Amino acid sequence: MDDQLVKRFREGEVAAQAAVRNQLRAMATRVLSSPQWQLDAARRQALEREAAAEAMQSDADSAVALTVAAMSAAAKRGLGWLRKRDGMRNEGHPDLGLIVGVALQTASANQKFHIEKHFEECHTCKQHFTVLQEALRGATQARAAAQKVAPAPAPAPEGQQNLADFARQRAAHQKKERVRKKAPPRRKRRKKKAKGAPKAWPLAVFAALVAGGVWWKAQPSEQQKVWHMQTLMPGELPPPGRAHLYETRTQRSIEDAADGDCRQAGNKLRSASASDPDDYWLSYYEGMAWVCDGDGERALEAFAKVDAATTDVPWGFTWWYGQALLLDLRVDEGLQVLDSLGASNHPRADDARQLAARVRNAY
Repeated sequence: MDDQLVKRFREGEVAAQAAVRNQLRAMATRVLSSPQWQLDAARRQALEREAAAEAMQSDADSAVALTVAAMSAAAKRGLGWLRKRDGMRNEGHPDLGLIVGVALQTASANQKFHIEKHFEECHTCKQHFTVLQEALRGATQARAAAQKVAPAPAPAPEGQQNLADFARQRAAHQKKERVRKKAPPRRKRRKKKAKGAPKAWPLAVFAALVAGGVWWKAQPSEQQKVWHMQTLMPGELPPPGRAHLYETRTQRSIEDAADGDCRQAGNKLRSASASDPDDYWLSYYEGMAWVCDGDGERALEAFAKVDAATTDVPWGFTWWYGQALLLDLRVDEGLQVLDSLGASNHPRADDARQLAARVRNAY
């Protein structure tokens, strides 16, 4: 997300609205994914959507401001959930926005003083603040790395294999590979900190880095890598072209994905595809929904069904398939697919070249 995208969003461009919403939700996900919140998946997803919507309705007019707005909105909802879980009333306790402001270092010195004074008397609020700090640090941990711009790939020679054949071969190869079980990352033992005031983490610098699409260096986790890849995606919503051919529930699921509710649509379309495995279009719509949601693994599973069912894949298959590979962190394979598409005369060729360049610049 950059200021140009935000400008297009404020001007009412539909594609820009979808891209901004997806990236703000990804930022909210970073904050709310901390296990200390003790949020179940359904509640967390609802709070993510609310936080993204609040940020979009703010008067923020830059990528940095929108990013901070999303973090703040997500943090407030996390604190609100903690109070509800612990049976606390808001009366007699500081405003949620004020507590978040202290955590984000945007509150005044006087506000900070009164909040800290309240913490001396209210152990629960202090405990909630600790959870908030851990969540924000988890969302912002790691330092920015300098980026090296890679040269653009040379155009593929004429006579290059058909794009659909290339995509089918990659999908077939994927099915033959042994499924790699990703072991959960080992937690590193934390070093004891020296006594004294903790160092403040630079929010403004982090927000600028996130807004500029800069990646991190300090041993990012697999989830952080996925989050970063999501910020590089174009944020395009799946087209609902054939939705009218289906019964009401399936039609609504396809339209939900086109409206941005991609995770719910992906789950419903997976069920619809399982009920009618011969209709590869359901798997195709499911795969696009998962790409929209940022879940490359599930998208590839759906696209593999498309490949197995037909030799005439849908028109946009290669474009979405390349994104799915990137989101599954199979970067080299994804770039190969995008390069192949970019070297063709396909209408999505320019989009493929731009995305490939963006990924190379970040990696």
